[in-house]
Amino acid sequence: MSDWDDMVERGHGNSDGTLTDSFYESCESSIEEDDINLEYEYINIDLTPAKYLSPDEKYIRLKIENNKEFVSWEKFELMHDRSNGADRLAIGVYFNQFFIGYIVKNNTFESSININDFFFNNNQLRKIEINFFNNEFQARRELTYEIKKAKAHKKKIAQDNQIKLEKQKIEIEKQRLQDNKEAKIESENKKTRAHIEGLYYSADIGIIFKDTFTISIEGIVWKDKQYNLESITRVAYGVIYNKNYNIAGTKYGITIGDKKSYIQIETKRKKVYSTIIDRISKTVEINIMNTMINNLKKGRCLTFDSTSIWNTGITLENSSWFFSDKKKFTWQEISIWSDEGDFIIEATKNKKYSVHLSYLRLYNVNFLEKLIRGLKNSNVAILSEVKLSTDFTELVKFHRKDAVSYAISARSALAAANKATALVDSKAYRVSSTKYNVESRSILAKARAEAKANATK
Repeated sequence: MSDWDDMVERGHGNSDGTLTDSFYESCESSIEEDDINLEYEYINIDLTPAKYLSPDEKYIRLKIENNKEFVSWEKFELMHDRSNGADRLAIGVYFNQFFIGYIVKNNTFESSININDFFFNNNQLRKIEINFFNNEFQARRELTYEIKKAKAHKKKIAQDNQIKLEKQKIEIEKQRLQDNKEAKIESENKKTRAHIEGLYYSADIGIIFKDTFTISIEGIVWKDKQYNLESITRVAYGVIYNKNYNIAGTKYGITIGDKKSYIQIETKRKKVYSTIIDRISKTVEINIMNTMINNLKKGRCLTFDSTSIWNTGITLENSSWFFSDKKKFTWQEISIWSDEGDFIIEATKNKKYSVHLSYLRLYNVNFLEKLIRGLKNSNVAILSEVKLSTDFTELVKFHRKDAVSYAISARSALAAANKATALVDSKAYRVSSTKYNVESRSILAKARAEAKANATK
């Protein structure tokens, strides 16, 4: 948990990064109640050793130190020993008129307090009371209004500094969170850009006359056709089986189209085929599958040849020469597999109800298969509950926004460069113009001088 999260949990900070009233209330106590109404100030003191005292004084000192009962303030007295050569501000302590020692000035326990300032005001001994309590000598003085006010002001300054320090900590924490957020966004943007760059693929397809197939975030280009990725609504691909089942002659077919037209691609190069399908699965496939799921959520059915696909199941046909019957099955009541270019769906208990969907002849069969396999692997009841990747249109939007930002930056850089070039040209023109004017004046002066000389002759 960060410092700011801790502030929010304690009720001292808001989620938007601002401080709550309770924070200031916890930092700012009332000066009048906490300080100006304070009556006394206490310090612990030490006395010089008892070995310097007379026998009677030692006895009294020992009696005080061994008395576990409370000793009242009134029994102690202080005296300013002005005749003390070692300390002109020496303070003697008396108990019932018996001297019991001097107050030690170098008390390490009260190192932050000036003993002389505590006991004296302009070399005059203040009204100080002494007590022996909890085995310690304690001095108490009554605070004047000026002292109270000064202490309150000092405390207020300390509180203000504390608030300022807390605000600085909060600003640092907010800046750290903002930096982390920006770094995370930039990291995600880099991954997205890398993903977009990884979508690009181009290959020359053909034996003698080759054509270039290209797929990228901008779309698909094949021969004289070009499609935006968002506009593609139908795709079919698979192995083109020949009659002789000659593996060496295996071809791969791909059909891609929108609502108006389509393109067909054939190749014997498995690597080219696999790479194109990989790019399709990362782009067009996501959009088409999302469209299929949205239609199913709205209660519509998807038609593949004579077969109807519903969100909750599929309609299969039992067909023969003299008999035909259709029946609806849930997704838990069917089995699926692939065989010789077909996607086969069959009722588990009554295998006469089945359908063969061609990967090449029918559009989007590959995507339907992925949806049904996703349903069975996820153990969900309906197709619309199958989880898909993020809609590809988000990548397209990001790319276009990125391209616009880049174009704006490029135009700004170009405008700055043109402005700098114009400025340089302007300065060069002014220099040239000045030089021309100087030369013109020189020639004119020379001509006037010659004319004047000729006139004199």
